[in-house]
Parts: sequence; C-alpha cells; structure tokens
Amino acid sequence: MAEAQRLLGRPWRLRGTVVTGRKLGRTIGFPTANLASPQSALPPRGVWAGRVRVLGPQGPGAWRGFVGNLGVRPTLGQGLAPSIELHLLGFTGALVGRTLEAEFLKALRPEKRFAGLEALKAQIGRDRDRARAWLKGRLKG
Repeated sequence: MAEAQRLLGRPWRLRGTVVTGRKLGRTIGFPTANLASPQSALPPRGVWAGRVRVLGPQGPGAWRGFVGNLGVRPTLGQGLAPSIELHLLGFTGALVGRTLEAEFLKALRPEKRFAGLEALKAQIGRDRDRARAWLKGRLKG
C-alpha cells in the first residue's frame, strides 16, 4: 500500500455502494457499511484503519475514521468471496444505497478465525480502539 501511495501521490482509494448486509455487526455493537465495489484490485485481506467519506450531489462529505475488515469473515463461515465491511467511528445513521470513498491507511492485523462471537466482539473493540488512536490527527485533507 505504501508503494501504491507513492506512485499515486495520495492514498489508494476504493469507491463502493453500501449494500444491505446480514446486520450481524449491529447486533454485536459494531454496525458496518458493507461495500459493493466494482474495483478488482483490493488491499491485502485483514483489518484496516482508514478514513471514509460519503459522496453526494453536493460534493463529498467530511472524512471520518473507520476500522474495517477486508476478507472472507472466517469466524462466521461466510465462504470464499471477500467482503468489505467498514465500521465508521462515531457515526450513526443509514448509509444503504449511498456511495462511499475509503482510504485504507494502516493494516492493523491479518484476518483470523475466533472461537465465537464474544471473542470476535472483544477483538473488534480492541481493533476500534487501536484504529481510533492511530487516526487521531490524521483525518484532515
């Protein structure tokens, strides 16, 4: 990702439309925006910290932080097709049907299987806290 950023002169970006997911993240306290993206080149699988904004007719919204998973969700047995799920830090509201632009800025850890939902929930909380700390002061621009 550092090489992509160097070549682009900016962080690598992904655009996608928020689609309805299974709403499992919401039930464990971490609602996610599930992105459908036409882009075939994606960052490596794992958990990421980054920034995201909503695109709209009046222009893009403000950048806000996210912690997200890019991968196959092995704990949930979701199959082999990778998904893009972003938990927008401090955001409440509906995003289904909206277009988001996301920059995957820092790899936090590889994707892994957990013993169950409680272990996954605890790890997501740690990932969120780590993302929030790393993003502090980096959301401008």
